[in-house]
Amino acid sequence: MTAPLLQVRDLTVTFTQDGIDSRAVRGVSFDIARGETVALVGESGSGKSVTALSTVQLLGPAAKVGGSVLYDGQEMIGAPERRLRKVRGNDVSFIFQEPMTSLNPLHTLEKQLAESLALHQGLAGEAARARILDLLRRVGIRDPEDRLTAYPHQLSGGQRQRVMIAMALANGPDLLIADEPTTALDVTIQAQILALLAEIQRDMGMSLLFITHDLGIVRRIADRVCVMKDGEIVETGRTAELFADPRHPYTQKLLSAESTGRPDPVKSGAETVAETRNLRIWFPIQRGLLRRTVGHVKAVNDASMAVRAGETVGVVGESGSGKTTLALAVMRLIQSEGAITFRGEDVRGWNTRRLRRLRSEMQIVFQDPFGSLSPRMTCEQIIAEGLGVHGAPDGRPHRELVTEVMQEVGLDPATMHRYPHEFSGGQRQRIAIARAMVLRPRLVVLDEPTSALDMTVQVQIVNLLRALQRKYDLAYLFISHDLKVVRAMSHKVIVMQNGDVVEMGETEALFDNPQTEYTRTLIAAALDPTG
Repeated sequence: MTAPLLQVRDLTVTFTQDGIDSRAVRGVSFDIARGETVALVGESGSGKSVTALSTVQLLGPAAKVGGSVLYDGQEMIGAPERRLRKVRGNDVSFIFQEPMTSLNPLHTLEKQLAESLALHQGLAGEAARARILDLLRRVGIRDPEDRLTAYPHQLSGGQRQRVMIAMALANGPDLLIADEPTTALDVTIQAQILALLAEIQRDMGMSLLFITHDLGIVRRIADRVCVMKDGEIVETGRTAELFADPRHPYTQKLLSAESTGRPDPVKSGAETVAETRNLRIWFPIQRGLLRRTVGHVKAVNDASMAVRAGETVGVVGESGSGKTTLALAVMRLIQSEGAITFRGEDVRGWNTRRLRRLRSEMQIVFQDPFGSLSPRMTCEQIIAEGLGVHGAPDGRPHRELVTEVMQEVGLDPATMHRYPHEFSGGQRQRIAIARAMVLRPRLVVLDEPTSALDMTVQVQIVNLLRALQRKYDLAYLFISHDLKVVRAMSHKVIVMQNGDVVEMGETEALFDNPQTEYTRTLIAAALDPTG
């Protein structure tokens, strides 16, 4: 028996702030063998990322780390900085969840990739460029020579994640730690990234520590699983055995947390709340001193759809397919061509003043609740903001309405004085939903409202949205790349690709018998994310 590549024993991590100690990791122990994939799963705040960062002492001075972390037989806790620098990025590399925040927006791809090669291998000039091109080709970046001078914002989400993988692989690590690397990606891109990681792992004989809350991915890629809760590993075992016979109640809860069921049927004769016919949204490409139009970005082409009271229409497709652009046009937040009617009225030519009376009937909930809530406003101020603009629907005091809607979405009204950072991710999304619902809208656009949430919280939000739809007969336009949630929420589904509606139909019929190759690819990627 060879010794494990990574051996963690009785790991503890305590953060000290304002003289108060908070223990984030409690007595964690696990091993990773050479060439093995170990998944670390659990809800947000369970200690997964803190555990991973502790392995090479990346937590900073506020953290007090105890226990033992042996990497290739060498102790990492308390190791001199010189030894840690040799291991970090060389023997142990990281891929993080959001590449846009991990990549430097001011540097080209070539400069960012060259930095690691110069630091650990002393490569520069043409030797470094040749290695960078080889890495970019290996991770599937097309025409890498043309991408060397590109900046992160000029790449798609999938391309940025491929660049992050290239950076992580630059020095041939023995251990790759992937921290939620596919959460923000479309299902087809997610499948490509996971297949790429599996291929590279096979070729390099690399070990992989995969941190995720998506148990569907874990089932297909991991050799062993460690389940974390409140800073502790509550269960560990071979993947097939743990999924077949989970012992700990928390593991059972995680495995059962999947959005299932179907929405309530739409009432006979339900009002058509919003409808588009032959909708087109083209953005001009302007160049030169005189800003002449030399072409168009065809965001949406000839889209016709309708959503009725009590109905959910799911909109799916890869990033850039036109999903959100379509929704914003329906809400008259961007210019478009073609017919748009709201509750039977043609609103195409309406000016801002006329549209204002409709705004309270159209609301939107975004993907990232932390980014869409003002950090300077309390929960009460955020929820009541629309009431200040449009007035209370029934003339009641604002605080009374805020209290009522907070109870409806499962928030304690006693917390209305708190700020967004004092709530969990799921609670912040409930605040965003409460802000939309307090005006009693007829149409709600849900733009990826569950993709940033843990599975257990995701199920809670789906059940909440269903309950609110049932109570108020709401029309939902539900945008998502999670086809399992779309199937559980939607009566009808629209599939978009490159601005075109390539398929539309009743949810079950579309999932059971997709008519286009693109829809079949999306569904296959959702069912088997490893391809």
